Amino acid sequence: MPEIDESRLNPQIRKLEVGTRSLREIEVYPLSLADEIKLSKIIGDGLISFYESSKGDVSNETTVNFILEVIINNLGDVLEMVTEDVELSEVSNDQALDIAEIIYEVNFETVTIKVKGLFEKIQDLKSGRPSQSSVKSTQGTDSNTSTKRASLKEELQEGS
Repeated sequence: MPEIDESRLNPQIRKLEVGTRSLREIEVYPLSLADEIKLSKIIGDGLISFYESSKGDVSNETTVNFILEVIINNLGDVLEMVTEDVELSEVSNDQALDIAEIIYEVNFETVTIKVKGLFEKIQDLKSGRPSQSSVKSTQGTDSNTSTKRASLKEELQEGS
């Protein structure tokens, strides 16, 4: 068996124990870009379906039913995207939620932060403002704001 260079292993791979009768450790891999697109389409199609079927009723019950339907209809496909040799019959509800949390953390949480930062940079370029990294703070500026006068809210509270 060839030796594995552990320094080349993806640090985004997470280990998790699954099993309904006996536990075994599995690896949860990050989604490839192609799989992220597939998953986004699954979620997008589900949202469209939810919007069309809810007819404005977004109560907790309809929202929970939508989420359960999307998960149930696609859990096998999602497991195939992020694990090897894991059957639905081996995974409990709690373990499925752990897998979903890992998928979110590894594939979407940091991307969301990076995309937000990118949009902020684009907005700065459009508005002609310098980016945050090029703006230096100035120390020793005096504030002209007076704290002697009570706020309107405090005055109203005192008057009641």
